[in-house]
Amino acid sequence: MGRIAPNTIRTLIALGAVASTTAAQSPVPSAAAPSGPTWRSLTPPTIGPPPLRFEPAVLDLGDLPPGTSRAATVSVTNAGATPLTIASVQTSCHCTTGSLARSTLAPGESTSMAVILEAGDLVSPVTRRVDLMVDGYSQPASLTVAADVHYGVRPRLLPDPPGQSHAGTLTLESASGTPFRVLGVQGRAPDFIGAFNPETDPARTRYEVRWSLPALEAVPRWLVVETDHPDSPIIDIPLPGWSVPRVATPWTVDPPRLMLGEVGAGESRVVLVTIRGEVGDPLLFLESMSVDPPGGLSAELLGMSREEGALTLRVRVTAARGAGGLALDQLVLRAGGHDQRVVLMGRILTPGGTREPVPE
Repeated sequence: MGRIAPNTIRTLIALGAVASTTAAQSPVPSAAAPSGPTWRSLTPPTIGPPPLRFEPAVLDLGDLPPGTSRAATVSVTNAGATPLTIASVQTSCHCTTGSLARSTLAPGESTSMAVILEAGDLVSPVTRRVDLMVDGYSQPASLTVAADVHYGVRPRLLPDPPGQSHAGTLTLESASGTPFRVLGVQGRAPDFIGAFNPETDPARTRYEVRWSLPALEAVPRWLVVETDHPDSPIIDIPLPGWSVPRVATPWTVDPPRLMLGEVGAGESRVVLVTIRGEVGDPLLFLESMSVDPPGGLSAELLGMSREEGALTLRVRVTAARGAGGLALDQLVLRAGGHDQRVVLMGRILTPGGTREPVPE
């Protein structure tokens, strides 16, 4: 091996010194920051409802006429040992609302909750629920809201035997204590249970009657009762077993039935019917309107108005002269190539305005 010149040795030593200095001055690279989700510990919710106490425990709104609403206030108290935060108020039906004055409650603290129930148009006892969802609990605190929806006579329908919809017993009771007579059930003379003679016995505040429908026919939507009660000339009771026919149509009609009450022969009632859906030009959309079966009632279109995708019809319904008794007809609307029906319910009074029982 040859000799290395002194100058070369000095150059190599100098380069080594520079490299050592550079290495000493260079920072040591730090470990890379971890990537991906950041985890944190969560406390599992307490199983069960929170310790909230309602006063009253059940909100009974009493008797309500169909189509009306009623408001009430409930006290909500934190009966636990820790503060509670109410995250949301939920209800079992869009017809019910609940609104809290405060959402955070210290132990023993109370607040008020305003509850509003819209009765709808069906004659029936109703039960709804208001749920308070509280942070840290798996289940809500629930308030039951109840009401009895009727026109002044409380009906109670009981199929007999159970499990069918063509026969049973019916209890009718005056809510105000006003005596009344039962004139007919589904267009026929009432079949009273017990010792009662409608021709000789005075009017009562409570009745029990049997009802029956033809076994081979489809179940109607309502059992219709006629009385001489001043607030309940016609009572439409929803029947179990009836289901909405599933027919695809580009538009729907509301309401499904119109209660005309008592109408004298030759007299009229003006009603509103709303069509929702693909309406189009109102002047071209509605093709025809009629009453089925013809004879007892007739219908006349008085006008139309359109707002927010809905077409409202103003219709005059007239009872024929010489007609009398129960009217259970259908208003047939044909539009856009489809038919929809609205049930017309009423009692046509005979000349003189008398209310007579349905003959045997």
